[in-house]
Formats: sequence, structure tokens, C-alpha cells
Amino acid sequence: MPDFGMTRQARQAAKLLRLFERLGVPCRYYPVGGDPELPETRLVNIEGSTGLSAAYASNEYVPEKILMAQFLLQQGEVNSDDQFEPYRMNAAGEYELTGKRYRLTALSQVDEVSVTYVYLDVS
Repeated sequence: MPDFGMTRQARQAAKLLRLFERLGVPCRYYPVGGDPELPETRLVNIEGSTGLSAAYASNEYVPEKILMAQFLLQQGEVNSDDQFEPYRMNAAGEYELTGKRYRLTALSQVDEVSVTYVYLDVS
């Protein structure tokens, strides 16, 4: 049942949180200062977060992909140089690691629910 005593911003944040929980996939998360043997499990949304940017190379602009990962703020702090390994769902409906490891580079966006970083493949 909806809580009509919530502010408009709180309702919007709750709606964004529910949406993120549906779109996000689990990942192993390695904070830059944390123990590499004890990764955290978090949700990440990397689907649909790719864009194109122009890179200047030898007097030409070349389009290149910008990869962005979105994390829930309530699951903990997110910083540049943190790394993550996403899971994917296999044919049996179980999650398995993709075998790819990524490093967060630049902060892109922050809202009430999530934080978005540009990431690079380091696997």
C-alpha cells in the first residue's frame, strides 16, 4: 500500500529504487581499499548505459563507446578505481560470472538512489 505521507521526492526515490532492483544484476564488487579476497556482492546496471563520444585521433574524430555502470547508493560507497565482475543469467536461470572484470574511472552522475561511473575493461 502506498505511503501518502511521503514527500514527492521520497516517492520518486522509492520508485527509482524498485526499478533499479529489477534492472540490476548482481556483481562481485572490489573496493579500492578493500580485501581482494573478500569481494562484496552488489547490484549493477550496465545494460543500456553505453553511449558514443568522439575521440580525436590523427586529425579526425572517431566515435568510441563510453561504458557506464550504475550502482545503488544504499549498498555502499562507490569510488574511482573500484572494480567489479558482473554475473549473467545462464540457460538454467542461474547466475554465473561473465569472466570480465571492470574498473571504475570517472564519476558521471549521482541522484537520490544511484551513482553512475564510466568504466574500463581490465580483464
